[in-house]
Amino acid sequence: MPTYDSSQRKQAAELTHARVAQAAWELLSQMKSPGDFSMSAVAESAGVSRATVFACVVNKAGAIAAAFEYFSTVNDMADLSAEVNLPRTATATRVYCDTFVDFYAEHRAVLSRVRAYAALDDVIGEVVHSREKRRRLGVGHLLARHARDATISLTPAKSKAAIDRLVAMFGFDLICALLDSAGSQSAAKRQFFGMIQTQIDATLAIDGAFH
Repeated sequence: MPTYDSSQRKQAAELTHARVAQAAWELLSQMKSPGDFSMSAVAESAGVSRATVFACVVNKAGAIAAAFEYFSTVNDMADLSAEVNLPRTATATRVYCDTFVDFYAEHRAVLSRVRAYAALDDVIGEVVHSREKRRRLGVGHLLARHARDATISLTPAKSKAAIDRLVAMFGFDLICALLDSAGSQSAAKRQFFGMIQTQIDATLAIDGAFH
């Protein structure tokens, strides 16, 4: 009698999920209109049944979230903990900034198209919005490191306000505008890092005035 191997079953499920996620991203990035994205279309693209797709991602929002997770993982954007934890805070900040500029520069066309669909489809829009919230973790960590280096204790309210501003600055539109105006990708990276560092310095200077 064959023995039950839970590890093999888990591995098979993970491979199927990855296959569905990749198919979902390819469909999302190549579709002509938001209506082209459906669970049936994902199933056809992945070469699996609709039931398998539903088992993997539950619903359309889950499929789109899986698509973005696949895209982020392939492009080393799913986990930036190594970047924000580099030994020197200034280096960590620069590398984090450069990573976003490089990512948007390389994938600008497809991200611009998907973001346009997000304005037309509530489900896509909500997933895109939730993905953008994730940068708060990295930005917040960097701000906290700068504050510790400066021996400044930011109040929760000031920290939240500063993170809100920094998160907005890491947005797709601002970075693309810099890519258009800076003349080169390297120049855009220098300008963007300078803007972020200036914003952080201003936050700490304001708070530091009360210490």
